[in-house]
Amino acid sequence: MTIDEFETVRPLLTISEHRIEAAYSSLVLGEVYQKVAVRYGWSRQSVNETASIVLSVFDAYMLAKKIEHKAQKSHLPDNWDVLTIEAPMDLIKQFVSEVSIRRETEIGSLVKNTEKEKVSSAVDGDKSSKKRPRRLTVKPT
Repeated sequence: MTIDEFETVRPLLTISEHRIEAAYSSLVLGEVYQKVAVRYGWSRQSVNETASIVLSVFDAYMLAKKIEHKAQKSHLPDNWDVLTIEAPMDLIKQFVSEVSIRRETEIGSLVKNTEKEKVSSAVDGDKSSKKRPRRLTVKPT
C-alpha cells in the first residue's frame, strides 16, 4: 500500500491511533507483523487483524470509486471517459477549453438527436421498437 493510499483511507478508519500507526508500519513501511507486535506489546495476530481492517476499508473505498466512475461515465457518449490527471495549470486550462468545445459539439448534438428521435417517435410511432405498450381499453360497467 502506498503512502497516498493509506492517507486517503485514514479519515475513514474507526480504530485507535495506535492501531492506525501499527497498520501503517506493516502496510506502508513493510515491517513484518512480529516486529510491529513487539513494538506495541501485541500478538502477531493482532497486527494482522489491524492490517486487515485497513485493507477492508481501502477495498470498500476503491469499490466506491469504481461505482462513482461508472455513474459519471453513464451519461457520456461511448467514446468518452472520465479522467483525473496531474498537470501544469496552463495545460489543464488548454485541455479543459478543448474538451468544452468537443462536449458542445458531440454531446450537444447527441442530446439534440435524442430529442429529435423522441419527437419523431411520438409523431410517427416508434417503428424500431419490438415491444409496444399495450393499449388499455376501459369499458363502462
